[in-house]
Order: sequence, then structure tokens, then C-alpha cells
Amino acid sequence: MNEELRTKKTFEERVLYSKKLLSKYPDRIPIIIEKNKRDKSNVLLDPSKTKYLMPRHLHMSQLIMLIRKNIQIDSNKAIFIFIDNLLVPTNSTIESIYHNHKDPDGFLYVSYSCETTFGFGG
Repeated sequence: MNEELRTKKTFEERVLYSKKLLSKYPDRIPIIIEKNKRDKSNVLLDPSKTKYLMPRHLHMSQLIMLIRKNIQIDSNKAIFIFIDNLLVPTNSTIESIYHNHKDPDGFLYVSYSCETTFGFGG
């Protein structure tokens, strides 16, 4: 999970921040995106841009495309999206994932991996 957000702000500050964002942007979901800790590849998202406000109706496949663009990964490389260490169906909307997996602080924490983390080669 986003260590910088969690270490620089208290839980209460994060809750207030997410509520403020949801109030100001009711059609958006506050998301934190970061590299999965198990991923050993050298492909990284720009660390200055880990917080996003995504449209509620956006599908996870579209989020994957955004991440692919931001990390500039080769088109022949796979990317995996995890929430709570679970693979997410690409046809799910951000809103449905948020409803089922949002953190108690009000953010949706998403991690990506550019290599298999399932124990088999890739």
C-alpha cells in the first residue's frame, strides 16, 4: 500500500482527505496506484504520480491501459492488477471494485505487476 500516504498522514487525515475528494468530485473514485512489492522488474510508475481520481464508470481494462501508458511497458509484456492481493476482473468497473474493496480510509489501493507473481515462470 502507498507507504508515503500512510506514513505522512494519519488515518483520520486520510479519511478527511478522501471524503473531501468524494464530495468535490462525486463522479470520481480516489485511487492510489503503485508497483506490487513482489514484482522484481525494473518497470516503475512515476512515483510523483500515484494518486488518481478515476471516473466511476471506467473499466479495469481501461485502468490497465492507463498504467501501461504511464510505465511505458512493451506491448508484448503482460501487466497484472491486484487489489487486496487478488487479481481483478478486467470487465469490472472502478465503482464496483471500490464498493467491494475500498480501504477504511476511503481510498482504493491498486498495485500492478509486470511479471507473474503466481509461482510459475513468465
